[in-house]
Amino acid sequence: LEVTLGPVAGATFGFTKRGDGRVLLVGASTSAGASVISNGLVLVQGSLLNPLTVASGGTLGGTGTVRGVVTQDGAIAPGAGIGTLTISNQVTDGVTAVYRMELGGTNAPTDYDQLVVGDVHTLQGTLEVVVTNGYVPASGDRFVILTNSGVGGLLFGTFAAVSAPALDPGLGWDVQYT
Repeated sequence: LEVTLGPVAGATFGFTKRGDGRVLLVGASTSAGASVISNGLVLVQGSLLNPLTVASGGTLGGTGTVRGVVTQDGAIAPGAGIGTLTISNQVTDGVTAVYRMELGGTNAPTDYDQLVVGDVHTLQGTLEVVVTNGYVPASGDRFVILTNSGVGGLLFGTFAAVSAPALDPGLGWDVQYT
């Protein structure tokens, strides 16, 4: 099941995404009600004002902008494929949070996923790296997958775990927080 929803202006309701399938949100939503992704995938391709909870069975993706505060216990997977997702407010992770980042080359933003957070980001959970499009990482390759910008752009914490594919002998994954 796939449902596409257009802009919603001035409302105070939120939504709850349940069950498998995906919902595609396009246009600019100015609804201020709290929303929950309980299961399945929500792709934000426009902008979403709602405060948003990504529950442990849910996934937030897309290439748009989430303007509400995000509480994450599920997955954030920028793009619908490779892309950049922006959250211009605070993000607070639970221990079950997953960041699913696709790497298909070294050129941002066309070859690998990026998440841009514009306020305080409390990080925990797991970084899950997925290599795609036949890309083979090489020595010296670097990826800026997460940036904090804006007035409150502070990063607290680190990933509790990293799940990444095996590399050629002599190579390894090195996650740096700068």
